[in-house]
Amino acid sequence: MNTLLKNVFRIALISLLWTGCDDKFLDITPQSNITEANYYKTQQHAIETITACYDPLKHPAFFNIDFFALFESFSDEAVHEQAKLEHFIIDASDDMVRMLYTYLYKGVYRCNMAFEKIPPIQMDENLKKRLLGEAYYLRAFYNFYLTVLYNQPPLVLSVPKDIKIQLPNTPRAEFYKQIIADLEKAIDALPEKSQYPLTDMGRATRGAARALLGKTYLYKASYSPDADIRNDLTKAEKYFLDVVNSGEYALSLPRINDSLNYIFAYLCNFSSLDLSTPAGSYKSENNIESLFEVQFHHGGWEKWEGGWQADGSLTSLYFGPNSYRNLVPTLKFVNEFETLSSHPAGLHRDPRLYATVYQTGDTIVYTDPSRMAPEPWKDKVHTNSNITQGYGWKKYFYPAHVGPDGFHNDPNNLRIIRYADILLMLAETELLLGNEPVARGYLNQVRSRAGLPAKSSITKDDIIHERWVELGFEWSRWFDLVRWSIREPKWIINIETILDGFKAGKNEFLPIPIREIDLMGGKLLQNPGW
Repeated sequence: MNTLLKNVFRIALISLLWTGCDDKFLDITPQSNITEANYYKTQQHAIETITACYDPLKHPAFFNIDFFALFESFSDEAVHEQAKLEHFIIDASDDMVRMLYTYLYKGVYRCNMAFEKIPPIQMDENLKKRLLGEAYYLRAFYNFYLTVLYNQPPLVLSVPKDIKIQLPNTPRAEFYKQIIADLEKAIDALPEKSQYPLTDMGRATRGAARALLGKTYLYKASYSPDADIRNDLTKAEKYFLDVVNSGEYALSLPRINDSLNYIFAYLCNFSSLDLSTPAGSYKSENNIESLFEVQFHHGGWEKWEGGWQADGSLTSLYFGPNSYRNLVPTLKFVNEFETLSSHPAGLHRDPRLYATVYQTGDTIVYTDPSRMAPEPWKDKVHTNSNITQGYGWKKYFYPAHVGPDGFHNDPNNLRIIRYADILLMLAETELLLGNEPVARGYLNQVRSRAGLPAKSSITKDDIIHERWVELGFEWSRWFDLVRWSIREPKWIINIETILDGFKAGKNEFLPIPIREIDLMGGKLLQNPGW
């Protein structure tokens, strides 16, 4: 699929502006350029149209630097160099708020364009069905984050024909209804991960659609005012179980009981390179634990000249150990990992700690040792000395990326949905449904991979802990805290006592960008508190 990303730029050239001296000249149809009039004709055009639907995922405003900067900083697991983010001091004119909103809607727009343009194309009907299934998945994906982040923005289900269109807020219940409908269509149309050829690895799958649908029902039970909580949780359980029972996914397990294998069995989920041990290799990208990930690729844009339109991730440039180092772990997060009296590999702490953070005594290994040799990790050298609490961010940066021009455009994929997350959401769902022994079994699967002792009983606090240490620095902490603070009456936390500066009734959602409010001519209302 990485090779297909190169075609995204062809789609961006569809609309061309021509100037001339009379009306006859203006009516001339370009013969050697891509236009909307001569595009959307062939099977290849259909494939490229869907590839363009994936493109917003990799933009720095989305699953890249801004997503980490916002939602890691908002949580209690990381500190950002911009103190305003730590204390929710942003407003409706903030660039990150605006750009994230923009690229979510770009994704929706491209999916809607696919629904309009692909059906008339004469092509293989099975492929057409699959491509439209991908578009249904992606539109649901973008709309999921639109409502979770911006509360009740406009729900757009077709390509607007009037550029001056003014749209009102859409109730969250309508968002969830549409997300569910799109994902049901995606499940019907998409193949399983194992049914894709390697050249199409990374495209949306039936498993990814089931996972997002289960997550949608779990979130709906918290966020939607019309939620039938038990019914929504029962449906979440169904779709999570469909993933578990599909046989397509599993946890990456240690090959032998030594510290390196316990750490690499987990860390491989965040590396761009397979991790090798004397006992064997651990596959990294698109491995058995991955349900959906952003397919980054530096291609010909290894240097900075590619900028924000490059196909690589800029996370190494901003957050890696030899970068701007804008984010560092909090001591509170580090202390959440269990201290052990016994472990199969003799480790004294939860092995996920060693895979998630750099600490004194660690060695930084680089993706290309010929360009940069391994070196000892040093606090205040490989962290920002103004914000460090003694630890560095290791997850996604081992091996740390280095290319011909430094740390730009890391090809490391960003994992969006992992099987461990499915097991923990399923455990949470079962606990909420009153099935504690079943919930405990799923949670203990995740603990077992880390070599931790099984729990004999669990409560919501065990779910909260396990999600934090398993999914740390995957921005899940922020979303978990918000939905747990909204949910009533089964599961309630006081988020204001956890996050300094958080104001209940306001900070659960981002503000809708002020430019959008202005353009909608009074029809689009701002979120409460903003």
